[in-house]
Amino acid sequence: MLRLSRNYFKRFYSIDGFGRVSLPNKSEKLVKNLQEGDLIQTTQGPAKVVEIKSYHCPMGFYELVELNKMLINPNQQIRLYDEWTIARDVKEVQFLRCHMLYSFVLDKYNEMIVNGNVIKSL
Repeated sequence: MLRLSRNYFKRFYSIDGFGRVSLPNKSEKLVKNLQEGDLIQTTQGPAKVVEIKSYHCPMGFYELVELNKMLINPNQQIRLYDEWTIARDVKEVQFLRCHMLYSFVLDKYNEMIVNGNVIKSL
């Protein structure tokens, strides 16, 4: 299994807990309520959550991008119009209120659908 440092997850693949993740049964679950072993929907099919990393935002704020009612790390890769791009290239980076950030390792298909957006995971 891929093992990366906590800082790697926090710097590149993190999202706040209030995004809605698409599930295979067409329902949704808040990011903060996902658990290891849960199945999520990707554009390629279902994938299992293998590992979850969570981080407290220092002093309740963090540099984030707000996109389609979700807060994501500015370095988060996101697919728009069938092209991968970085969140900071789509919207302005802001210092926003945030309690926790989450990162996910999936067993396959390193992507998630959150609030209708396809974002990279590990």
